[in-house]
Amino acid sequence: MQSYTIKIPRLPSRELSPNFHGHWSRTAKAMQTDKADAYIYFLHVYDRPDVPIKKARVTVDVYRRTRQRIDPDNFAARCKGYWDGLVMVGLLADDNSNVLTEVKYNYLVDTDRAGTQGLVIFHVEELESQD
Repeated sequence: MQSYTIKIPRLPSRELSPNFHGHWSRTAKAMQTDKADAYIYFLHVYDRPDVPIKKARVTVDVYRRTRQRIDPDNFAARCKGYWDGLVMVGLLADDNSNVLTEVKYNYLVDTDRAGTQGLVIFHVEELESQD
């Protein structure tokens, strides 16, 4: 079983929040940007996997600079571009509940690690597949 750690040095785009009420083109551009970020930051550390993970446990550590409260459901929706990027790079077979069997978000305040734009770290652990 393999495990991967992907660090993305910014929080996901606000335009991907379900509460965003701007023009659809801003949402589409934000999705492309976040997808590309996950893709690129994965390839900075790892080669493309030969076979995508079919069952995974994922922990997402979210570092931010302030103690401002976060709505967990909205933040998870904002991460959609990152999930799509990890599928696009071939790390995950899909981003549905059959593949992502366990997903946990940790919200942490750390001004040093968060930098100016925040930090999101995906810890992806492959689980035994029941195929």
